[in-house]
Amino acid sequence: MIRIGVVTGLKSETDCLTPLTSDSGLVAVCAGANSDRAAEAARTLLRGHCDGLVSFGVAGGLDPRMAPGAIVIADAVISADGHHLTTDTPWRKRLLARIDGSIQAVSATIASSVHPVSKPDEKRLLAERTGAVAVDMESQAVVQAAYAAGVPSLVVRAIADPFDRAVPEWASRTVKPDGSTDAAMIAGTLLRCPWELPALVRLGLDFRLALRSLRRVAADSAPLFLFGR
Repeated sequence: MIRIGVVTGLKSETDCLTPLTSDSGLVAVCAGANSDRAAEAARTLLRGHCDGLVSFGVAGGLDPRMAPGAIVIADAVISADGHHLTTDTPWRKRLLARIDGSIQAVSATIASSVHPVSKPDEKRLLAERTGAVAVDMESQAVVQAAYAAGVPSLVVRAIADPFDRAVPEWASRTVKPDGSTDAAMIAGTLLRCPWELPALVRLGLDFRLALRSLRRVAADSAPLFLFGR
């Protein structure tokens, strides 16, 4: 039986895959929005004899043309030191061809960061340096692990915060190691900083659009993201 390992950063991203994981050969592990945990999750999946790895979840936009909910099927991930790690071309092309035309979807480069990139100026500088259209924190670790094991990799990311949108600096700290959200921390922070509420509401709306696109891509590519050899 073919086994495909999927690494996500958030529990809500993993939940997009729930209908696909039963008896399908798809195994998902949530890394809690942390690059080190993503690397360990990828190695764990490979020890379980997975035939391919997928990095799946949301990303920050680095290109003004990428609206919330737009899908990036990465042709490569640019590491923090500038190395290009390419994904599996046939696998990527099969998935891109399957995505419904109602969803904005591109094949482009994603940048990797070990820290959240939350301010428009930071996004602009990263885009200028790398040429990437999006940034996330898990994909580099997943693709590197696949490289080391000699298995193909795929990166599927949906834009959650667009190029010109600032994310509250404290938002990343509300993610628990298991990928769930610390609701008490959010409530406490808003009590102290109520002016942050509009930005958090906008982020929530954009995040929902991203999750909706991820669910659609997962369903359309069931059961194994169109994996084939």
